[in-house]
Amino acid sequence: METGGQHGWGSEEWKALDFALLELTTNSGLTGWGEGWAYEQPLETIDDMRSILVPRILDQDVSDIAQFTDELLRASTEENYGAAPGFSISAANIALWDLAAKAAGVPLHRLLGKATTERFPAFAGLFQFDEPDAVRKMCSLALADGMCWVKLHEHREDCLRAAREVAPDAVLILDAYRAWKAEEATEMAEFLRQFDFFWLEEPIDPPFDLGALLPFTSAGIPIALGESAHTVREFKRMIASGAVDYLQPAITKMGGIDKVREVIDLGNSAGVQVYPWQAHFGPALLAYLHMNSVRSSPVPVEFQYFESMAARLYGEHVWPSNGFLSVPSGPGLGFDPDPAVLAEFSI
Repeated sequence: METGGQHGWGSEEWKALDFALLELTTNSGLTGWGEGWAYEQPLETIDDMRSILVPRILDQDVSDIAQFTDELLRASTEENYGAAPGFSISAANIALWDLAAKAAGVPLHRLLGKATTERFPAFAGLFQFDEPDAVRKMCSLALADGMCWVKLHEHREDCLRAAREVAPDAVLILDAYRAWKAEEATEMAEFLRQFDFFWLEEPIDPPFDLGALLPFTSAGIPIALGESAHTVREFKRMIASGAVDYLQPAITKMGGIDKVREVIDLGNSAGVQVYPWQAHFGPALLAYLHMNSVRSSPVPVEFQYFESMAARLYGEHVWPSNGFLSVPSGPGLGFDPDPAVLAEFSI
């Protein structure tokens, strides 16, 4: 990311985002691209792809991608789903779907169902600034760019008030990212209710202490959870608890497209809304757009928002325009990464 605007995570400045990309090639020469979670441990994910995943998928004839993905997950251990093995399997699932749609000569969404829309409103996911003026500036920029909502990562009262001051009527979301312990929940619920957040995301550490979420729901604060979950079973527990209003499966963490769609189906059956968690700019984002387009009720898409980026994996093709993201119409995911960008930034 280029300089030119305050962005970071509190006192820690972020100057780069890591991508863990997987390219699969068929005997006929088609290529498919996938992406696994990499922001915290890119080299671990890449190492797993090379040493464990590739030997399992090389020379395989995959006719049922969902079943093949389940076989890969079963070959791993469940405690590893939330680590590099699950992340690399997610990348393989996305790449296989890209290949399947390219082989059929159609956009991916044609294989997933019937598209109901061609574009979605995007909401801005801001970094954590811990500085009221920076919050005001970035909230104002995001809304001026047409972003429909703003997602904050602030904990300080002055920063939360700054956001509401410049966006008195806007939809605001707070991702607390495990800021508080269970014994703090009642006090924080009373404090946060004044800001009228659309949802409060991962307020408790550990995040799946579901009983500790009840003070927030009792205070009328909707809860979003799931970014840190890695199995469908975990989402079933969230639904059963009655403490979670919005489910957030992550496509790069729990097995790719098919597992996220399982969670969407669970949510539909239980009457719980599903907003898949999204903080990517590569194949995972493209896959999410295709998935969202075939939902009966598509939802706004989260998009990491900052002032500038030194390079874009797909150039101008996959970027919000007047606050909207469009579903690619080309075969497969719609676009392949720019070779020049890969050559310049690969590590």
